[in-house]
Amino acid sequence: MAGVTGSSAATRVAVVTDIPSPYQVELFNAIDAKAALKLRVIYARNRDGSRPWPGQELRHAACFLDADAGTKAQHWIDEAQLVVFSGYRIPAIQHLMRQARQRGQHWAFWGERPGYRLTGALGRILRSWPMRHIRRSRAPLWGIGQWALEGYREELGNEPGQSPRLYLNVPYFSDLGRFAAAPGQRRPDRLCRFLYSGQLVRRKGVDLLMDAFARLVSDGLPVELQLLGDGPLRAPLQRAAQGFARQVVFHGYQPWQALPEYYRNADFLCVPSRHDGWALVVPEGLAAGLPVIASTRTGAARQLLTADNGWLISPADSGALYAAMQQAAQCSAERYRCLSGNATTSAQALDLPAGVACFRQAVDQSLVYWEDRNR
Repeated sequence: MAGVTGSSAATRVAVVTDIPSPYQVELFNAIDAKAALKLRVIYARNRDGSRPWPGQELRHAACFLDADAGTKAQHWIDEAQLVVFSGYRIPAIQHLMRQARQRGQHWAFWGERPGYRLTGALGRILRSWPMRHIRRSRAPLWGIGQWALEGYREELGNEPGQSPRLYLNVPYFSDLGRFAAAPGQRRPDRLCRFLYSGQLVRRKGVDLLMDAFARLVSDGLPVELQLLGDGPLRAPLQRAAQGFARQVVFHGYQPWQALPEYYRNADFLCVPSRHDGWALVVPEGLAAGLPVIASTRTGAARQLLTADNGWLISPADSGALYAAMQQAAQCSAERYRCLSGNATTSAQALDLPAGVACFRQAVDQSLVYWEDRNR
């Protein structure tokens, strides 16, 4: 099934993914409008009960496998010049991936870094079965960030005697303009406000954040911690903050559209994850002009953070987190302006126009790769 790179006809692309998250929807809408592709998106499910995202306007062709759209999905896959699969654990996606591989169709896999549940040799063994169709093919690998690419190279490599697999960096992109609408002047003479946005779970490192913040309070620094999100750690965190409850605000879950306002009222964003394949909150914070403190086990932070726009710290290290937050709380107004300006500039690489161009380039490179293999 050869591609038509260079033809006047719009390249036909089908994406098979899990649910219509707000971030994917806005990217697919932009691709459909701007990338000169005939894009069709096949969602495995309409929603995930654990993620109460609001319904999004799908301005791209879409269907849902859990709504008995199997025939339409198969037709779209049959017509596609490239099929992009995102996610390898969902049985319905595994089935379609197996069909594409057995039929010799042109396809690519697009995913976050493998192994956030289990690292090391045991993790690779347990992933070997759900990843079998990726392993047994030479399909291009689109990593969601450079850290993801490193993980897949370690996981898959190149077998002896096989031609090299194509690895491409295709991170998450988002409409960051809604965050950048915040006013430029920040951090007036008031409490230094640290923001956390995410689930209140251990993997996100929010327990480490509360420990570090407690030390800042003990130092007598004028600080405040605002937490967006909910989860099983909320009650333990509230108990841990009893001695300084006036300096900690639990906002609970907030709808996706409401997030920019909270970013505008903060000074620094904290992303202390023990493991996060990407973490869209990092480019969101940067776009809002917030210097970011994040761990080195966060994909977006590894790709975007430098000493000029934030702090990269060791994971699961409340001492390192405390030191970074202490520096942040005590930085001068001039230093803050520099950090904030650099943060805004660095986020531009992950705005929607860049995403449309990156996706289109990945499609073209993947089709050329398959055409070269079939010669």
